[in-house]
Amino acid sequence: MIDRRGFLVGAAGLALRPWQFLDAGPMVRVEQGTLLGRDERGLRVFRGIPFARPPLRFRAPEPPAQWFGARRGFDNAPAAMQSGQGDSEDCLYLNIWAPKGEGPFPVYVWIHGGGNVGGGTNGQSGASFARDGVIVVTVAYRLGAFGYLKLDDLLGREFAGSGANGIRDLIAALRWVQRNIAAFGGDPGSVTIGGQSAGAKNVAALIASPEAKGLFARAIMESGSGHTVHSPAQASDVTRALLAALNLHEKDAGRLLSLSAKELLDGQHRLLDHYPHNYPFRPATGNSVLSKRPVDLVDNRIPLLIGTNRDEGLSFMDRSSVDRPVESRAISNIPFSVVPELEARYNRAFASLSSLERRIRLISAEEYWMPSVRFAEAHSHRGGKTWMYRFDHANQEGHVMHGAELDFAWNHHEGWSMHEIWVDFMHGREPSSWPQYDGRDRKTMIFGQDGGMSVTEDPRGDERRLWDGILS
Repeated sequence: MIDRRGFLVGAAGLALRPWQFLDAGPMVRVEQGTLLGRDERGLRVFRGIPFARPPLRFRAPEPPAQWFGARRGFDNAPAAMQSGQGDSEDCLYLNIWAPKGEGPFPVYVWIHGGGNVGGGTNGQSGASFARDGVIVVTVAYRLGAFGYLKLDDLLGREFAGSGANGIRDLIAALRWVQRNIAAFGGDPGSVTIGGQSAGAKNVAALIASPEAKGLFARAIMESGSGHTVHSPAQASDVTRALLAALNLHEKDAGRLLSLSAKELLDGQHRLLDHYPHNYPFRPATGNSVLSKRPVDLVDNRIPLLIGTNRDEGLSFMDRSSVDRPVESRAISNIPFSVVPELEARYNRAFASLSSLERRIRLISAEEYWMPSVRFAEAHSHRGGKTWMYRFDHANQEGHVMHGAELDFAWNHHEGWSMHEIWVDFMHGREPSSWPQYDGRDRKTMIFGQDGGMSVTEDPRGDERRLWDGILS
């Protein structure tokens, strides 16, 4: 019997006779066994590679099992449990795009976004980077309650750190890369990690985590920072909210282990519909993965490329509500008690702007820009080489939405240098025309309309100062 990934059920792989290797495409030997891939337009591509055992619910990931014969890495693995897709907790897989040749090639490990409740490895092709001599690895991790539910205070020490299991999954993937990427021609000493949105926030956690130290050499953070985590108390509040959504009392928390994955996901949906704050599923602090906020811990002197898009808060706003006070569900990184003062500062400073444009600025700054500024400040202050950018290429409405930079970072575009800069960074070449960021002159690369590039000192400095005493 063959399951939907084409693997032999019960054997964790498909046993092939020796003659079936003929013309079967690229083949490598990893720790678990032999892996077959495909030749796709001159690249070696391997999909659905397990980097950990199927998750033990709410527990730390464990090393993957070996398989017999050769495993076909032809098909995408199922997405992690999430709304609209994902029907299995068996989701800890990665995909690899590798150039042909001996290498060693630098490696880019990509962490997808999606608010830690959505997304996956199957929407981003690494082909363009691979054609520029970079091995690309896209990594899945547990999402929502499956990856970020703090349970040690209810279920005991066996579940210590469960509120950071999504980050533990990523650390497990990075360890797998360190042990196996040489088989694909990769250089384990030249690994860049990168992510966008929640993926970038998880990159910040990896930069700060002592358990991830030494597993990568560089990092790219697109529209994410090191503030969006929970204190132990906040993480426990989310756990209680999920129990309430499932009509369970705290004394019944053990039932979380036996509920079906769909029942847990349904409870998560009810929580998301009614939770009073934005982004409830975040890495929890107070454990061996993260003792504090990443912005407070960052002491990993790796080169960092970090930035945001000018208007990305618009992607998450209700335009019809901009004349009303900001709601708590729109705020991620500051106490809601300070929002009225912040809103008053914006109203005074930008009285000439429309209500919509003021709100776009405030939400974009609260969620993305100012936390990224604080992370860049901290990283630079502690000795890490830091380059900061802002993406300003606007759409037909004149706005720069969340995720607008992705196509330009991942693919070649005539007249643009963004992709080439990213490639150079992965190869260990520092940006030549882009000064490093520090807390004095705050030089920032602006990727402007139609590919124009300019370095600006302290862009929107007056707005940045509005956050003094509000976001640290």
